[in-house]
Amino acid sequence: IDVSASGFFGMGESLKSDIMIELASILSFSAIKNNDKVGLLLFSDQIEKFIPPAKGKSHVLRVIREMIYYRAKGRKTDISIALEHIQCVLKRKSIIFLMSDFWDNTFHKAMKLIHKKHDLINIHISDNAEFNIPKIGLIKFHDVENQSSTWIDTNSRQIREIISDYVINMSNTFKSFCKNNKIDLISIDTSKGYVHPLVQFFNSRMNRH
Repeated sequence: IDVSASGFFGMGESLKSDIMIELASILSFSAIKNNDKVGLLLFSDQIEKFIPPAKGKSHVLRVIREMIYYRAKGRKTDISIALEHIQCVLKRKSIIFLMSDFWDNTFHKAMKLIHKKHDLINIHISDNAEFNIPKIGLIKFHDVENQSSTWIDTNSRQIREIISDYVINMSNTFKSFCKNNKIDLISIDTSKGYVHPLVQFFNSRMNRH
């Protein structure tokens, strides 16, 4: 789980983290019902916390507790570091759910490598406000990764379109990368919830296999 995932200039930060925790909890309890092991890796631009895979309800409750109360030390995102760490610690083929907003573009090589060995499922968390900037005048946007602030006039249609186009392009580029490399992807919008895309994905996966 990407604990630095915070959206464009920090928008939707709590929504994204809340949904990630809920999703990870659901997947963890589903896993122990099948008597599978569950592990956890929290990352930013560094490895924040790693809990090796294990079985049992008490172990899953520990995993959930860490997700809820852990506070990240890093503020940037480096997905490749997380993927490289997983490659080192997981010796057997595993199902890996990678949850992030994927505001990073350095992970492509590492992701291709880990996909060859493991069953990787990317869960892309996005916020609708990132695609449709509201027209509400001057706003001070804060970039939580760079710890910098800037004023933006959202009354300007040109500025709203520039931001929207940038976000859409990043999203489409990532979707194309996953499709071209046959990596499973679940796209979740915080404003629409995760139940439908999750059910749709697993139904599709069952039909494929």
